[in-house]
Amino acid sequence: MNKDEFLQALQKEVSEYNKIIATDKGDWIVKGFIDIYKNIYTISVDTKVVSKVIELLLIPAFEDFAKKYDLVLENQTKQNFYPDLTFISNKSGEKFAVDIKSTVKDSGNKIKSMTLGTFQGYFRNRKTNVGESISYAYDDYSCHIVLGVIYSQVTDKPNEKDIYKLEEIDKIESVIKDFQFFAQPKYKIASATKGSGNTRNIGSTRS
Repeated sequence: MNKDEFLQALQKEVSEYNKIIATDKGDWIVKGFIDIYKNIYTISVDTKVVSKVIELLLIPAFEDFAKKYDLVLENQTKQNFYPDLTFISNKSGEKFAVDIKSTVKDSGNKIKSMTLGTFQGYFRNRKTNVGESISYAYDDYSCHIVLGVIYSQVTDKPNEKDIYKLEEIDKIESVIKDFQFFAQPKYKIASATKGSGNTRNIGSTRS
């Protein structure tokens, strides 16, 4: 499998991911966190929390994708390492980097900012494995793909102070809805601006 075949296969795969994380109405299937006493605490709309939970929900799908296309999947086990997912072809040995990014839909045809990784360190020293923030040397990857998740936030968010019992789960509103997935090479959606004002991360197009 080469990088073009990988991208096409992944794009086909993510078109089905709504079925995994959303209801038929488009609401997120996650309602909150549950403790051993069966108390449910409503989930935050913090993008880091949302992104990590979505990633956890999709891990079985990533495993199935790897098996289907004779790939080895390496999940990232260290915090803030790049990329989130490394796929390695059993036939060609090529490595494909997939980073999962999520953001909120803004008004019209716009999104909030999305960061696409650092523009320093391993991004500039592409022949070496920095070891502290990347799994393999940047140039070891045949392609660098962003698996994007775009969603809307509900206007009436649940009160995070409220605690629900398991039998009340139907009363809890989902905090996000209307998901759109995409898979694109990083360079195609990158912008010439920072991802945010206080980071050294690549920004994305907002259109």
